[in-house]
Amino acid sequence: MSLTGCSSCDNPTRSGPGGSDAGSAADCATGSCAVTCRLVSLSVTSGATQVTPPRIWATIKQSGSVIVEAVTEPNNAGCWNQIVWSGDTGSAVPAHPNRRELSRSASRVFDMRAELGGVSAELSVWIIWGTVEILTSGQRPGNAKSHPPRPMGDGSDNLGAIEYDNFAQQRQVAGKIIAVATLQPRGIHNVIQSGWVLRRERWTHDWLDGNRNSPGNGRSNQWNREWIDDTLSSMSMLTPDLDDKVYDTDAPNLGTAVREYETYNNFRQWLEWNGDRASDNSPWFFQARWQNNRVTLKQVGTGNIQLPDRSFFHP
Repeated sequence: MSLTGCSSCDNPTRSGPGGSDAGSAADCATGSCAVTCRLVSLSVTSGATQVTPPRIWATIKQSGSVIVEAVTEPNNAGCWNQIVWSGDTGSAVPAHPNRRELSRSASRVFDMRAELGGVSAELSVWIIWGTVEILTSGQRPGNAKSHPPRPMGDGSDNLGAIEYDNFAQQRQVAGKIIAVATLQPRGIHNVIQSGWVLRRERWTHDWLDGNRNSPGNGRSNQWNREWIDDTLSSMSMLTPDLDDKVYDTDAPNLGTAVREYETYNNFRQWLEWNGDRASDNSPWFFQARWQNNRVTLKQVGTGNIQLPDRSFFHP
């Protein structure tokens, strides 16, 4: 016996007697309807942060994975197994055919597409990393902030250990550098404009007329026993330029003294995005000595130095 009024299915959320997917043919002997699956959404469920809804996600290069998940209607294994994945599809997730796993081990862009039932969705996952270079010679890059003008500095765009006369007409020297972080993948300036910070730490041994100058491990102390924070975001340009670079400007200098002043400094800088480390350390140093209004040592360069435990002038 055939069932009356079962020529088509008009409930897209049910299968079985009484209705199922709209527009599909009904089995008039049983009253059941064939299920038609469709894609509802495609998103990241773990391992990355959404930066531009609904398509772009980002995370830092590190161990672990990004998990992408497709939601279907009906949302069950029968439909999940029919999803057509294309582009950068990553790896299958066991027991979850509606999920794909993307490695975070290298900086790159994953472009993924899923399609089901005539509906498709796409997303991109950016795996972020950067390299930090310390420029200690040549000229300041045009997109970096300027060093202090005269008489707080020499007023030029020259990098290196540069002498000048300060407010008191005392001979002074500054270690003028620019830290340049190059962001990856290429083109990231079009995708992520905010959240970047160039962190800096220093470890200083200074002597004022033969005595340790302000011992301690606070930001204002000048004779330290450990790394202390020296980040100064006001001297940074942190919106990526067209070359995918951000910049930090620094110019440590000598203190003032009656007879002698010595400064020995190690620095290390790295890139962060939204508080997560996004580069390796890049070390540099500045050291200088002053005696009777004459600079007797001035040097700035990459790498770190052995910080002396005794005054040069008063061993």
